[in-house]
Amino acid sequence: MRDPALSPLEIERAVDALARERTLRREPWETEQLKRLFARSARSPRSTLRHLTALGLLAFDATSRWTVTRAGAEVLDGRAAGDWAPLTALTLRAGNLDREIVAFLGEANVDSTHARLLRARARTIAPSLATVLGWQPAWRTGDEFVVPLNALNVAMAAAAMEIADGRPDWVEDRERVGRRAEAYSLRLERELHGAGAILHVSRDEGDQFGYDLEDTSTEPSRLIECKGSRSSVLSFVMSANELNVARRSPERYEVQYWGGVTLGRTPQEDYSALIAAGYPIVIQDPAGALDRGDLVAEVAAWKVTAP
Repeated sequence: MRDPALSPLEIERAVDALARERTLRREPWETEQLKRLFARSARSPRSTLRHLTALGLLAFDATSRWTVTRAGAEVLDGRAAGDWAPLTALTLRAGNLDREIVAFLGEANVDSTHARLLRARARTIAPSLATVLGWQPAWRTGDEFVVPLNALNVAMAAAAMEIADGRPDWVEDRERVGRRAEAYSLRLERELHGAGAILHVSRDEGDQFGYDLEDTSTEPSRLIECKGSRSSVLSFVMSANELNVARRSPERYEVQYWGGVTLGRTPQEDYSALIAAGYPIVIQDPAGALDRGDLVAEVAAWKVTAP
């Protein structure tokens, strides 16, 4: 399942817990020590550790123990001294508050150096951001937040650069669904025809062949393309290469479609539930089905090259 980033409140609590632990027991820490430290959190201790590492607060060293980074030490020392500035800067740089910053700036009175907005309004339209801004006493003036534009610009820049360092969660989830569909068809076919008869072509040879599995128990062999979706509505994407291969081998080519894939279940639970629901839906000769109008295709993308 998707593991959302730590909220500002979760970061604050984790930092306070680390600061207390640091005064009691000097680092490095064993993993079990920190798991116990974060055991009362609503999320798993493993998730908390992963996100604190991503924030740059903790590091996992060569001895398989946890140490505080230089940036983490600045945050913890600042927190212990009542200085929230390092924690505020680090949380804003984490890069996951960009939508709330846009909402904040959309209603704030902005001059060349600062953005002003009523604190009550900020808590309504940007609650997580308001929590972070509230850590800085200098940014609270009466009933307003008065925030340096530079601090918000740094946060927006960090959010933009997140794209260069990874892929959005929805891309990861879509790929996980596709991998599950492939794994489920592989298991089903091997149960039906024997492990030795089913070749995992896309894994062992690459995706240039236009299909994922090949069943060699028949002559000629069956070419199987696996598709999956979290929706139960039959809908999938075929590449130009897959469709060309399907047209060349209409009697051999099939699509196995797994709908209603649920990432929140284990693969075993999900597979069993989908089999019980009647999946996979098998589409023999998908190119022919398109030609007859049994299926409808629309252009989803164009490959553009220089002439």
